This record gives sequence, structure tokens and C-alpha cells, in this order.
Amino acid sequence: LLSGADPEVQLARQFLLAVMEGDADRAIEAVVDAARSGAHAPARLAEGVVARALGEIGRMWQVGDASVADEHLCSRVAERALAALAALTPRAPRNGLRVATFSIGGEMHEIGVRLVADAFSAAGWSVLHLGANMPGEHLLQALRDPGIDLLAVAATLGLHVRNVARLVELVRLDEEFDRVPILVGGTPFR
Repeated sequence: LLSGADPEVQLARQFLLAVMEGDADRAIEAVVDAARSGAHAPARLAEGVVARALGEIGRMWQVGDASVADEHLCSRVAERALAALAALTPRAPRNGLRVATFSIGGEMHEIGVRLVADAFSAAGWSVLHLGANMPGEHLLQALRDPGIDLLAVAATLGLHVRNVARLVELVRLDEEFDRVPILVGGTPFR
């Protein structure tokens, strides 16, 4: 994931190296400086640099080149970097639409769906980001008062696809939400 001479790849390597050396501030400054300089759009840096570095640390963990602690550290630094980039992202005028974003119950990863939430926010949507491990039985109650125009649900592992299917069924059985579009994403849906 970090091969090549593309500027985003080079910055992702720089970001990941700083994280692995224990210098979170240097990692975050690298992407924030790139955004402030105008060299890259903040949203592009979020996907092309931070998400790419996260993909690489995940690959490293899978092959035993990184520990769970390394992966958790990279994730926490990535969350801070993404928040800083989101603050620098230009926002479209509010469009009156509302999206709820979350990871399915049992799913502890939320950075991917956080990227989705930030993209919707930049596009003018009002975002209700519910985070990771959102149980379906509690979801609909949380959505009743604000109302919702779209659900965006994420899963990173194939074993959570069944939970996503159950959630879709639960939403479709509820008269208030039976016509709300549901966007699903994550590794099992590629």
C-alpha cells in the first residue's frame, strides 16, 4: 500500500513512520501542513494518506510485522489527524438532509465510517455519527427524534455481514424507516 513515488504515498510513509517512532505530533503536522499549503485537499489527504497508512498498519498486523499496540496507536493518531483535516475541509451549505453513520453491532472499527461521516458533512448533510458497535435494537430509537434521510453502516469483517443483514431487515420492518435508503460499506462489501 505504500509502494511508489506518488506524493500521497510518500506522505503516508512519512505519517506511518512518525507514528511508529512515537511522534504523533510530527505525523499529524505532516498532513495538516500539506492541507494548509494547498498542495492537497484535506479530504484527499484523509483518504490518500491517513487511510492508506491505516491500511498498511493493518496489513503489517496481519503478517506479524506490527503488534496490536502498534495498530491501536496508529488508529488513535489517525483519528486526531482526521479530526484536524475535517476542521480544514470546506463545507457546502446545509442541504436539509440528515444521515446517520455507524459501525454495526459487534464491529469495533469506526475510522472508515468516520471518513464517510466527514464526507457527508462536507457535502452539506447534517451528520449523526453514532460510532462503533451500534446495536440495531437501539439504533431506531436513537433516530426517532431527529429523523433521518439515509443510514450509512459499516463492517470490516465478513462475520459481521449477517448483523448488517439483520439491521436492514429491522429497519425495513419499521414503518417510520422502511423507505430510508441504507448505504453499506467496508471490506466485506468490496
